[in-house]
Amino acid sequence: MRRHFDAWAGEAPLTVVEGVMGLYDGKRGEPFGAYSSASVAKRLGLPVLLLLNARQSGTDAGDPGPGPAEGRSKAKDRGRGPESSGQREELRDAGAVIRKLCGVPVLGWLPTLPALALPERHLGLAARAS
Repeated sequence: MRRHFDAWAGEAPLTVVEGVMGLYDGKRGEPFGAYSSASVAKRLGLPVLLLLNARQSGTDAGDPGPGPAEGRSKAKDRGRGPESSGQREELRDAGAVIRKLCGVPVLGWLPTLPALALPERHLGLAARAS
């Protein structure tokens, strides 16, 4: 794996590696996390920046329990992006919960920027022709 990574990365000052599925989703039938994006990052010594799409997560993003938060519905947040002040507040709260439970920094949020949109394909991004 290291040999292939080094061959493709070359002398680039920065490499971006896109993971698949969830950070710890690995190979079926193997121990938890085996062959996952997290295991690849650890093996190659790469830092991890986890991006969560909060467009439809609403208040559930910071809810440590399963399912929708009590008395709230995800449906009310559908279609709102982090551009709304209500969702920004919810995301700040979710960030505090993530920091407390996981011990990792939450760097912030990104607004929807149509000019920077990348084409998608099943399970990832499509290569953009230069």
